[in-house]
Amino acid sequence: MPDEIEIKFRVSDFETVGASLRRLGAKYQSTILQTDRYLDTPDRGLMKRGCAMRLREAKCLRYAAGHREARPQLTFKGPQGQSTTAKIRREIQTCLDDPAAILDILVALGYRPLLTVQKRRAVFKLGRCEVELDELPLIGRFVEIEGSGEPQVQAAAKRLGLQGPTIITSYVHMIMDHCRQAGIDADEFTFEKYPLSEKHSASRE
Repeated sequence: MPDEIEIKFRVSDFETVGASLRRLGAKYQSTILQTDRYLDTPDRGLMKRGCAMRLREAKCLRYAAGHREARPQLTFKGPQGQSTTAKIRREIQTCLDDPAAILDILVALGYRPLLTVQKRRAVFKLGRCEVELDELPLIGRFVEIEGSGEPQVQAAAKRLGLQGPTIITSYVHMIMDHCRQAGIDADEFTFEKYPLSEKHSASRE
């Protein structure tokens, strides 16, 4: 299976990058509300190995003509590579018909729900890269660029005018770090529980 190669940047809003996407002729794909349930063994064996298993359900909030409704997915992510400027890791992913049944199977095999995290994601196609405008509870707004190679995603970031250090930490670990620092004891991070301001929302791009 191909590696997942991505970089991301923290932003305060999506105005500047949205203007750059329009100027560069990026093609809008969809805006999706993703609900990700992460599972692990009781001793957090996957996390200790730097791996993750995610059961994702998605609801299309808006989409371009011809874009299909997002299907539920089961994803395994391997340990992160050695790059300090991009997140590179093995990703195995498949679509599902019945996520509730898959969850029951995984629980029967000994896995347990660890965290539930929601994300609003607006997806654009820029050349051979995907540019995603992401909003998450507690930690805010980010621009994530995915492609088939690190030079490719770095070039896309430069075209978009994104500067500063890239973030290679996963959203899950960013939320967990935030909770440790803020003294928050929770395992469900949804917009209902932790709403963000609607100003410059990804769904409005």
